[in-house]
Amino acid sequence: MRDDQDVGKQDRSIKDAVVVVSQDNDSDKKLIAYVVPDGGFNRDEITNYLQSQLPSYMVPRLIIQLNRIPLTSNGKVDKRALPDPDLLPEFGNRVARNPETEKQKLVASIWADALKLKQVSIDDNFFELGGHSLIAVKVMKSIEEKTGSRLPISALFEAPTVEKLSYLLEQDEKVISWKSLVPIKPEGSKPPLYIVHGSGLTVLVFHALAMGLDPDQPVYGLQARGLNGIDEPFDTIEDIASCYIEEILEQNPHGPYSLVGYSFGGIVAFEMAKQFKTMGKEVNMLAIFDTNADNSVFFDKKSTRIKKKIKRQFPKFRFIVQSFIKDPSSTMDYQFKLVKGKINNLLSWAGIIQKEPDEDEHLVHADKINHSHDIAFRKYHMKPYNGTIDLFRVKNRMYYLDDPKYLGWKSLALQGLNIHEISGDHKTFLFAPNVQELSLLMRKIINERNDEIRVRKDFPNPSSVLKAI
Repeated sequence: MRDDQDVGKQDRSIKDAVVVVSQDNDSDKKLIAYVVPDGGFNRDEITNYLQSQLPSYMVPRLIIQLNRIPLTSNGKVDKRALPDPDLLPEFGNRVARNPETEKQKLVASIWADALKLKQVSIDDNFFELGGHSLIAVKVMKSIEEKTGSRLPISALFEAPTVEKLSYLLEQDEKVISWKSLVPIKPEGSKPPLYIVHGSGLTVLVFHALAMGLDPDQPVYGLQARGLNGIDEPFDTIEDIASCYIEEILEQNPHGPYSLVGYSFGGIVAFEMAKQFKTMGKEVNMLAIFDTNADNSVFFDKKSTRIKKKIKRQFPKFRFIVQSFIKDPSSTMDYQFKLVKGKINNLLSWAGIIQKEPDEDEHLVHADKINHSHDIAFRKYHMKPYNGTIDLFRVKNRMYYLDDPKYLGWKSLALQGLNIHEISGDHKTFLFAPNVQELSLLMRKIINERNDEIRVRKDFPNPSSVLKAI
């Protein structure tokens, strides 16, 4: 055993902590954290924070709450006084179970390889072991290659353990859900939050954000239609939004609705908010995660487009130079990948080479879906929304935008545009450590919007209240 007094102290919810290494008879070592909370105790929040700061093998398998850390007369941690997890009701029955069926052994082996672990119990949770969206893609790709069965990546929300995922693999393909609405964290008493996918098409990337929100905040994701290769993707924003709304109304017919859209999903969430309002439904919040709203170029005449393209070359060049001075390594890396991608696409289109698949690609229908979404964006007329928009804009940007301040949203939010700067770039703001900052900011904004809803319900006619006063 060893103890580490500093682990977890950077988390503001923890006053004191100690971590020990426990070794079972089967030589399986595991970390156990004993923590003294500073206020309320939320095991999921602490686990999520540690996963954002440490590699998966250093995240404690068990987190146990104490009123104080027992000390010896010399002021050192009294390890013998720390409670044995096996004697605690909440952990006493949690004995590691080895895989038994062939499916369980296969899934456990794939998890262990992807997560770089020596052994995985069939009760271990994918996310608690340090799993995230990129690892999930590799896991599902390996499962498909070795079993011939395709599962949606979102299945890990429904079946986050080896046992549950193995059971899902044994089911008829018709039972497996490829619906757009995915419960990421369905428990909670607050109005649900609905997050629309970006060009990645799936919603596993929102797991860390969901876990960082209030414990009673339900979170649902909306993944793209067509991931199963059977349902045809829509090629209009209106149809995409209508499809997602239909599934939301089945789950939550009355509202109010808090909507978030990431990248391409920002355009869809924008249209969803407008459609909800047309239905007479209440939209509690419309948040846009780093989406550029300006698609006016697709409606310009060819001559106008050429003039605009020429005109923007000087400010674009200046932006690239400034980016290079600020961060030469990242700028060079981004520009190299950009040029390489364009050349490969051109050669692939000409039939000279076969397009190289993304090494992490699991979504075999991604190109078809994204092509349909690109068509939808190009022909969508952005008309103002009679409401407030919360725009989350990343601090680090490698690519040039004509409107870097408002991202084209200012004239579209008739009741005001709130801008929130968040750490990271277009992708990394959803990953640790940046996602912790985003989670705290989202908590604050969601609570403010919920308070506004309550005030409107309690005082539907402000003028009558003033007269009464």
